[in-house]
Amino acid sequence: MITVVCVKVGTKYSADYVNNLFRGVENNTPGRIDFLCVTDDPTGVKYPTKPVEGPWTEGWWAKLSLFQSKPYGLTGHILYIDLDTLVNGSIRPLMEFESDFVMLKDFTKPDRYGSGVMKLRVGVYPEIFDEFSVVDQDRVGMYGDQEWIWEKIHPNVDFWPSAWCVSYKEHCQNGPPKGSRLICFHGEPKPHNAGVLWVTRLWKTLARWVPPDSAPMLPQEKINGKPVRVHIFGGQARYACPDCGYDTYEMELLEVHWANSHKIQEPPMPTLFDAEGAKIERRSIYVPERPTNEE
Repeated sequence: MITVVCVKVGTKYSADYVNNLFRGVENNTPGRIDFLCVTDDPTGVKYPTKPVEGPWTEGWWAKLSLFQSKPYGLTGHILYIDLDTLVNGSIRPLMEFESDFVMLKDFTKPDRYGSGVMKLRVGVYPEIFDEFSVVDQDRVGMYGDQEWIWEKIHPNVDFWPSAWCVSYKEHCQNGPPKGSRLICFHGEPKPHNAGVLWVTRLWKTLARWVPPDSAPMLPQEKINGKPVRVHIFGGQARYACPDCGYDTYEMELLEVHWANSHKIQEPPMPTLFDAEGAKIERRSIYVPERPTNEE
């Protein structure tokens, strides 16, 4: 058994972050998935929650409670995902990745660990929780929970394939890289204020996961009477312009593209001038219908 878990402690992240993260997982990953949000305030969270365990003063430290020998009544494995993460594809490969403990490589310090996405067998390395104290919290300081994990278990950790989990700042200047499944927003901006259309779409989960063989079953859309070709990419339906092949996840955006790029505009009526060069004003002329002869 595996449970997808997030932690929301403090006021930095709203319930929307929990709901959007878990909904993004659901929309992109087929099959049943068990969720849990560990939090000090479950208000507005639409998924299962449990009260956070431990005297944590910052949200990131609460992740360490997942290393208890019996955390929150969970069994099997935990797949932990930071709240400021976008889901860009199925996470089934992460759920099925065989390891007692797997983490990110830190995006800016490759010789260090990143705790934004972790999978751990329940009860593995309980010393990470048992031996932690407020003194350690003050000592590690700004480097956070991942530095403490590095101290306790280095080098006994596996790493995710680099293509699966990417950094928004380091890897997404031209959109999500091919093969990416999770996009991590470490630092600023966050998904809600990035101001980029594809980020907003993924964070609000407007695109939904679609089985690869379901394209023929999707509703047939048309533009100007022409059928729109639908194909599946990255687990999501894409709609292709019938005139040029441009494609997008949303029919509304495709309609805007077609109107701006292909819609034939009526040419303006030419301006007429009389023999003396004066502009001729256009007027409507009424032409009566020709009367019919009645015998």
